[in-house]
Amino acid sequence: MLRRALAGVGLQHLGRTKKVKTLTMKSLLLRHRVKSIGMLALDCEGHDCAILRGLIRACKARPAWFPDWIWFESNGMNDEVLGKGAEQETVSELLRCGYKVWWGGGYEASGK
Repeated sequence: MLRRALAGVGLQHLGRTKKVKTLTMKSLLLRHRVKSIGMLALDCEGHDCAILRGLIRACKARPAWFPDWIWFESNGMNDEVLGKGAEQETVSELLRCGYKVWWGGGYEASGK
């Protein structure tokens, strides 16, 4: 996505790729001995829903990890990166977990 945007304005030479190590949410929370989460805020350029899905899996095994509040970006980017409906599926899962959700509507509602 970034490469295309940079190429569109003649700046493709500025783009770089770097491999980084990743962790599951469960591994991250265990590594840092997290007992509970008050507020979780994500802005991960279209990967928010994947992170939230991992968090929900971890929290089902350890309910104390369910955050009191979750804020994440839902402007259609998750649907672009993870596939159409990713945001709706994530919101539905959050509702099943007992969260109240204020949501902009995902891919279709964002006008993309």
